[in-house]
Amino acid sequence: MSDIFKPAQSSAVTAVLKDSVVYRLFGEITTARFLVFLAIALIVLVREYPKLLKQIFYKPPKDYLKRYMAHIVKFEELAKKNDTSSKDKTVMINFGHKSGSVRRQFILNTVSPSAINYSNYLSLTKFKNNDKIALSKEDRDYYFEMIKNIQQVDCENKYIIGIFHPYCNAGGGGEKVLWKLVADLQAQLPLSVKIAIYTGDLDIAPADIINKVNLKFGYNINISNITFIYLTKRKYVDGKYWKHFTLIAQALSSIMLGLEAVRKLPPDCFIDTMGYPFVYPVIKHFLGIPVVSYTHYPIIQQDMLNTVQKSFVKKVYWRALMTWYKFVGHSVDISITNSTWTNNHMNEIWSSKTNTIIYPPCFDASQICVDNEISTLEAYKSFKKFQCVLVAQFRPEKRHRLAISEFSQYLKSDSTEKGGNPLKLIFIGSTRTSEDDDYVVSLKKYAFEELNIPHDLLEFQCNLSFADLQKKLQESMFGLNCMWNEHFGISVVEYMASGCFPIVHASAGPLLDIVVNNYSNGVFFTDKSDPDYAKSDYLSLNKAFEYVSQTEKLKEFHDIALKNIEIVKNKFSDEKFDQDFNTKVLSEMKRLVTRSKTARLEDDEETV
Repeated sequence: MSDIFKPAQSSAVTAVLKDSVVYRLFGEITTARFLVFLAIALIVLVREYPKLLKQIFYKPPKDYLKRYMAHIVKFEELAKKNDTSSKDKTVMINFGHKSGSVRRQFILNTVSPSAINYSNYLSLTKFKNNDKIALSKEDRDYYFEMIKNIQQVDCENKYIIGIFHPYCNAGGGGEKVLWKLVADLQAQLPLSVKIAIYTGDLDIAPADIINKVNLKFGYNINISNITFIYLTKRKYVDGKYWKHFTLIAQALSSIMLGLEAVRKLPPDCFIDTMGYPFVYPVIKHFLGIPVVSYTHYPIIQQDMLNTVQKSFVKKVYWRALMTWYKFVGHSVDISITNSTWTNNHMNEIWSSKTNTIIYPPCFDASQICVDNEISTLEAYKSFKKFQCVLVAQFRPEKRHRLAISEFSQYLKSDSTEKGGNPLKLIFIGSTRTSEDDDYVVSLKKYAFEELNIPHDLLEFQCNLSFADLQKKLQESMFGLNCMWNEHFGISVVEYMASGCFPIVHASAGPLLDIVVNNYSNGVFFTDKSDPDYAKSDYLSLNKAFEYVSQTEKLKEFHDIALKNIEIVKNKFSDEKFDQDFNTKVLSEMKRLVTRSKTARLEDDEETV
């Protein structure tokens, strides 16, 4: 007989075990019986633990309404005594780990005209992270109406869509996707469906975020069914916070940040629009929340593992991360990518999923009128200025420095030194932090002091309004994008929509999705500093500047401008994004939410 089936040796531990429930159920403790017991325990834990978590996250305390009612009665008694101090007061209570479930009930059932009232912004800024939940004045005055709403637990169109975007106030292309998605959800779903934005922008109030969205992107966000949940642990997902093992530290931190989000407000659907996938298994399997992922850029790519030389330890580290990245893909219900390049990579990584391309929303097609302004060649020459814009956030990966260096070489070329009309270059972008501001200062020093580029030929425009940005785009003849492997390139689409001839790096989104045809839709360039540089027929950037400076090609550029406007209208407009999201995602998302809500109700009935 194998040793595994022999009784365990007698010991003090065995004596204790003989008095236990396990011994009474299983008799003599053998290793085999112990393993059977352990397996059963694990099965029970895996089966029941998610139900327990749902109870913790979703079910509010039994007495939470009574606690608020007690305060309301107290205020009414004071009012009867003509004590006006209670007139404008509300009720604030901290429910500890149950605060999220209480906040959820109030957001879903409020009679207030704005769900923003239940943002935790006030509790963070005024009460120093004391997660008190304040009853809105309307819900205090019409408390019993709200209670009636709470009792309608099976309402089909009463749920919360949580959108995880910790940098929602950044103002870049990723944020444009976020806010167009919000606008689309508000247009397609009833007001009883609430939208929660999980953000780490602690320095700005909800109303100011919405005002900036309107100013920056031109989207009017309805405040009646949106709220903001502020997260305090965002700093840990910033790569600059970690000096070593950055990616794995960010991955673990993203799990912590995601859990903070759902603890403060558990949603019925979790949409990640920034790319923090490592929290998906917890969201999906332990809380039963459907997961929708919009991937702008794969965190790790297979070619990174194949091409970069690393030590054995680093290879193991990177491959372990890739394995983990592949694993979390099994927890995604709907996977969306923003471009062919990203989709190709995600098909390799999340091969078990159907990854669907939905191009980012780039502009409102109905508002494009520049084609009327440049309908003829003479109008084109009159309306457009001989200048090139580079629209990108001021960050090193956007390669402004490369643009400056190549522009300097272009200015020294024969085409300009022999009396040619030199092109003007304009940098337009947003600065998010003091580091971004310092980066702009360093670029100016490099351009004006080291390379002696004339100030009238190079211009820096920071944090322009939406209207001013549109004006600059429409009056410019060319648009530049320097980033290597720009996963999509929303600014390139904006160039084409504004009648700008695009000058773009020959990689990723601009190459595969947007410009596609060299010289026919724009001009491609490569540079020796590219990580994958190889000799090709593509021009260098300074030669591309020379190419577009040929005045005899103006008619060609005009024809291409008109053609490009029609291409992007049909492929990259806000309307196209709405259409694709509604047909490819929305109906399936609603089905998943209904299934998730039904499962949770069934678990509640079993618990009762």
